[in-house]
Amino acid sequence: MTTATEIREALLKHEVIPTVIHDETFIPKGFLSAKLGSGDEVHLGNEIKRGNALQLGQVDFTPFADFRVSKDDRFTLVVTDPDAPSKNYCFLSEVCHCFITDIRLKESLDGSSPVTTENLEGKIVFPFIRPGPPPFTGFHRYVFVLYKQRPGIKLEAPAARPTWGTGYPGSGAQEYADKYGLEPLAVNFFLCQR
Repeated sequence: MTTATEIREALLKHEVIPTVIHDETFIPKGFLSAKLGSGDEVHLGNEIKRGNALQLGQVDFTPFADFRVSKDDRFTLVVTDPDAPSKNYCFLSEVCHCFITDIRLKESLDGSSPVTTENLEGKIVFPFIRPGPPPFTGFHRYVFVLYKQRPGIKLEAPAARPTWGTGYPGSGAQEYADKYGLEPLAVNFFLCQR
C-alpha cells in the first residue's frame, strides 16, 4: 500500500504540487488507483504509451484509516494536463481531459476498503480524451484528482477544455475547485510523450 508520505513525495518531485494542487501542505486522504482501458495502471509518474491511454478504465479510492466516506457523499473526478502544449510554453494549460461529477463511491459488501468509482456512476461532463502531446514537447503529466463535493452545490461545466474555460494560461482544476469549494482527497498521475 502506498502511504500519504510516498504520494506526497512523488507529487512534489514531479511538481504536481504546486502546479495542479496549489496547496503546498496538501496531504492525501487516501490512494487513488486508476487503470486505463488497455489495463495499464497509473502509478505516481510512471510512463504510459500514448496508444495505451485511449480510454479510461476503473478508478478506485482507498481511504486512509482516518478518513471516512458516507453513502451521501458525492465526488468529482478530473484528469488534467498542466503541460499543454509544452511544459515550457503552456498557454493552453491546464487542459481538461476528463470531468465527472456527482460520483457515488461503492463500498464492498463487508465494508472494507477500497471504495470504488467502478463504472464511474456520475454525471460525465467531459468524457475522457486520450493524451495528445505534440511532438518534441517531452513528457506531459496527466493528473487524476478526486475531490469531495460540498453538499447542495450544483457544479457548472467549465466553458472549454483548454485553461478549463478561463482563458488564463496556467488555470485549471485548482481554480475550478476553489470556485465550487471542492476538497481534494487523492491524486495520481502518469507521464506520456509523443
